[in-house]
Amino acid sequence: MKFCLNTSTIKPQPLVRKIELAGQAGYDGVELWVNDVYDYIGRGGEVRDVAKALADNGLIVPSMIAIRQWGDMDGWEYELVKDEARRRFALCARLGAPYIVATPPLEKTETEHLPGRYRDLLQIGREEGVKPTFEYISFFKSVYRLADAWGIVQQADDPDSSIILDAFHNWNSNSTLDDLRAIPLEKISHYHIDDAAPGKAATTQTDPDRVMIGEGQIDLAIHSLKDLPTQMHPELTLVATSEREDVRDALIGPDLSSLADLPNGARLGTGSLRRRAQLKALRPDFEILDIRGNLDTRIDKAMRGECDAVVLAVAGLNRLGWQQRIGVHLSLDQVLPAPGQGALGLQMRANNPLKSYVGALNHPPTQAAVQAERQLLQTLRAGCHAPVGAWARLEEDQLTLDGLVGHPDGTEMLRTRHSAPLTDAQPLGEAVAAALREQGADALLQAE
Repeated sequence: MKFCLNTSTIKPQPLVRKIELAGQAGYDGVELWVNDVYDYIGRGGEVRDVAKALADNGLIVPSMIAIRQWGDMDGWEYELVKDEARRRFALCARLGAPYIVATPPLEKTETEHLPGRYRDLLQIGREEGVKPTFEYISFFKSVYRLADAWGIVQQADDPDSSIILDAFHNWNSNSTLDDLRAIPLEKISHYHIDDAAPGKAATTQTDPDRVMIGEGQIDLAIHSLKDLPTQMHPELTLVATSEREDVRDALIGPDLSSLADLPNGARLGTGSLRRRAQLKALRPDFEILDIRGNLDTRIDKAMRGECDAVVLAVAGLNRLGWQQRIGVHLSLDQVLPAPGQGALGLQMRANNPLKSYVGALNHPPTQAAVQAERQLLQTLRAGCHAPVGAWARLEEDQLTLDGLVGHPDGTEMLRTRHSAPLTDAQPLGEAVAAALREQGADALLQAE
């Protein structure tokens, strides 16, 4: 799983500087707009400068947004569009982007000609060494349904056709889960997971594990359940959940051994709304800085003084053998973990004949706990980045689940606890979600 930054979400900067910032933030890659590259060249830059910046920062380019409005032109104008597509695709190939995002018209028009137009782009892509992927443009408020977009891809009848799912958790209201289930895994190139709303970074998540499982290249993918969406393709299944690690969060910073060591107005680094909300509730004086990247990058920011401490999951630190770097373990009364935190999910195709062997690794108490937590998240219709905390555990033969929803600024926190038999993990998650909704959770989640 790779996390890549759409460079259009960064405030105006030269393109090479945007790439450097993505590298410093710890992203795995960037999604570039071809127009940004053209603009860079127009200001005296060169394509090789962009390629060097990508290589120097170790960044991949999973896709480039290359061509829009290709469905609206006719006659000689469409021939010009194809010529421009060829130039853009060649540029993308030079920068190593395997996929090119082809966006249909933003307003619904007659669609009968779109499969043929898409087929033309696929042929040009083959000649230039790239694959145009059809974009489902839900966060542009398009009236296309996911089923409409998939229908166009199917009608193109081309072996290289594929679809990119945009704003995966926020399809428009006309799309359904059945629309998603109709799309074979191998036809999904990748998907965007965050809204490109003002003030938010739009993160592009390419998911090679899902594609490789779908194509039979691998049998098993291992995920951190904290980051795995609650809805997955029906051809995939979680066959086992191994015994859970420590679910707590921790603070790391110079000479830090307790919360009291942090001065008034201390700057804490985290990209999590859940942590932000709970830490601001604990100490309203905290200043929360939005930082991202791998563990090394985030810890270095604290040690260099860019913030007073960073907030990280204890499980990841333990797995790396970095327990000694922890300054403060946050208690579960102070900060509830994310649903699935500390647990690993083993994912396979539902029809894989090796499922029973991998299933032997399952730890039933952990499986029940994370099932309840993830059901809470799904019932609230919240994404894995929402200010939602959950912690389920086995207590005296009962599964107990604490659930929390907070306002991102920490001014309001809703919390509840329910218990049920171990076999009732899913109803338990639904019950806790319902109790939080009765307290006003839906309004708080809208405040994100």
